[in-house]
Amino acid sequence: MQARLAASALGNASADQDPLSGLSDREKEIYQSIGKGVTSGTIADQSLLSSHMIDTHREHLKRELNVGTAAELSRLAFHAMIENT
Repeated sequence: MQARLAASALGNASADQDPLSGLSDREKEIYQSIGKGVTSGTIADQSLLSSHMIDTHREHLKRELNVGTAAELSRLAFHAMIENT
């Protein structure tokens, strides 16, 4: 359901299209971590990247998934994580 909402938000003609398909593997990892409630600092430590780089990825994810706030991104990622378990 969340994938359909994200696809709809992106203006995709098909709700079956995966809105995450255009993301890099790294962005998908970060998205999953966001869904688990992991902070940018912890994601940075775990992935050996800077906090600034993680924040850059978060901003890109927000643009790609057409969400305006970090809270919306977290909610979307959390619901996607729940659906995939």
